[in-house]
Amino acid sequence: MSLETFGRYELLRKIATGGMAQIYFARETLPDGSHRHVVVKRILPHMAENEDFIRMFLDEARIAARLNHPNVVQIHDLGSEADSFFLSMEFIHGDDLRRLWKHSEEMGKPLPIELVCRIIADCAAGLDYAHKKTDAQGKALDIVHRDISPQNILVAFDGTVKVVDFGIAKAADQSTVTASGVLKGKYSYMSPEQAAVKKRPIDRRTDIFALGIVLYELLTGTRLFKRSTDIQTLNAVTECKVHPPSEVNLALPDDLDAIVMKALEKEPQDRYQDAKALQQALEDWLATRKAPSSQAALSAFMKDVYADRLAQEAKEGELPVPASPSSDNIQGVPAIAVTPAKRPPRIIKSAKVPQYVPPPKVTVTAEQTLTERPPTRKEQDEDLSQVTVDDRAGPATNTFKARGGKKSSSRWLALVGIATVLALALAALWVFNSRVTTSVTLQSTPAGANLVFDGTPLKCRTPCKLPARRPGKYPLELSLTGFETLKTSVDVTDQKDQSTTLTLTAAEEIVPPVEKPKTVMVSFRSEPAGATVSIDGITRGVTPVEVELLARADVQVHLEHDGFTPSDERVRVGADANESHAYELTPIPVPEQVSPAPAGKATGGVRFFATPWAEVECPPIKLGRTPTAERQFPVGEYTCIFSHPQHTAQRRTVKVTAGSHLRVTTTFEVQPFQ
Repeated sequence: MSLETFGRYELLRKIATGGMAQIYFARETLPDGSHRHVVVKRILPHMAENEDFIRMFLDEARIAARLNHPNVVQIHDLGSEADSFFLSMEFIHGDDLRRLWKHSEEMGKPLPIELVCRIIADCAAGLDYAHKKTDAQGKALDIVHRDISPQNILVAFDGTVKVVDFGIAKAADQSTVTASGVLKGKYSYMSPEQAAVKKRPIDRRTDIFALGIVLYELLTGTRLFKRSTDIQTLNAVTECKVHPPSEVNLALPDDLDAIVMKALEKEPQDRYQDAKALQQALEDWLATRKAPSSQAALSAFMKDVYADRLAQEAKEGELPVPASPSSDNIQGVPAIAVTPAKRPPRIIKSAKVPQYVPPPKVTVTAEQTLTERPPTRKEQDEDLSQVTVDDRAGPATNTFKARGGKKSSSRWLALVGIATVLALALAALWVFNSRVTTSVTLQSTPAGANLVFDGTPLKCRTPCKLPARRPGKYPLELSLTGFETLKTSVDVTDQKDQSTTLTLTAAEEIVPPVEKPKTVMVSFRSEPAGATVSIDGITRGVTPVEVELLARADVQVHLEHDGFTPSDERVRVGADANESHAYELTPIPVPEQVSPAPAGKATGGVRFFATPWAEVECPPIKLGRTPTAERQFPVGEYTCIFSHPQHTAQRRTVKVTAGSHLRVTTTFEVQPFQ
């Protein structure tokens, strides 16, 4: 059952709300009438009027849409509907790294060290791709994520690791610029230069440091820089005092220390200079281990710890998307006042004189509870004859003999008078306190929070004057969209004009895991066999091969084989039964050979390369499909054309000099889904 229709998207469930946007699980209707499940990020209505935010949102979309890598979540679409901007992004079946870590610990199956390193190595691969991304002219985009944290790393049930949310990423050509002194990102995952008071340049090495924090925390099970306040956290980051992980977790091999500590160097120039270097260091370490650390091993672990969830999904036959869990609320834990049990009554037995129990002395504790003072030994001896006392300390009894007489009776009457005066004074004090009530003016940062005071929702929002109460401690709850709910208590005293200010913590916007629909197995064969099969741009194996695909999905199938013309076909996957597709590949005609250079004329060698591939022609010479072997060209200038059926042709000018060995390359820009 859908919540609403949003353009060509049917919003099925709301799965997260942040301070600026909402995340929905949705079904998209494609132009051909088919459907696919996506995640839609829609900005909140009150942010649509903020021009600076809209520019930032468009920057995010433009940056993320340029990225097409197996370890980066793909952006499908950007647009606006009913004056509301939105992004639609790739549909992932798994969980984020923060929740995966917690869930595996709760299941008693913590993440193995080798799989921790596999996850971080794959993240590094995705970051390295983003960091080194260039535009169509070959100019570096200088993309920096700036918000690497466990919440922004997704692990799919097939073992794929994805970096998500380039929402505050910086690229060299973005239109919005972060104001000086404004911090962006999660404090406990910042680099020292990112958290510095004085502005310092931010580059790809900031992301490497943040990824090092995630690696450290997963290996040790501790928070590296997280402190009780934001200021303390930022100070810890800038100081950057880090103990080797094997000293924190004695079960860790110490040969990992060097890798982790290099990623966490305080000065950027001392760290790994690109994410590829961190990835390679982890891959080299994994190569020395016997424990499984492949994508398949990670997939098996995921399916093991989430077996109950996967079984439930299979039983329901639908896509249950779990709501985002509430964030940990350290400051919101309510204070619990424990009232000591009252002393049991004293039992007086067989007295031959008027029975007397010394009046209890009242003591007011911090919790304003009453405790009874036991009588002193002297009081017990005074004028009591044959009094047996059952005290709460045990069944033992004490017998006292009277030293009575008139003097004893006088003392006894005096004590009775004192007790009466004390009782009257206490009664008056209790009546006074029961009538005196005061009120507290409550403020919050930011203002406008909803209140629940002493179990009753209030109509006012902060700043708000709370209903008058007698002195004491009362439960209080504050809530505001985009911030974590704060559950605490407020102390009401007899002081007039009492005021209290509470600070709300911004809620971390979590991209939740999204679920996988029903799939079917599809087999692909080719004549001749051995062709590489790509589905929607992702390599899935070599023919003959079976591929698991979404039921009723439309996919683009691409086959490549050396010496044969590539095959492209749009395929509609069936709903239930497994299916098979066969292709007969056409041999590529033998290209026209380059005429030998005239005798005595100088030549130079040229090789051609293209990503993903291209047919190369330097009119009138056809060189065939890349990569080409080195060909000898007479000295001179040539205009060569790179052609690909799915991309716009590109031209390159080649200047051949005598004895040269040239390498000519080109890359076709991957276009985002429109």
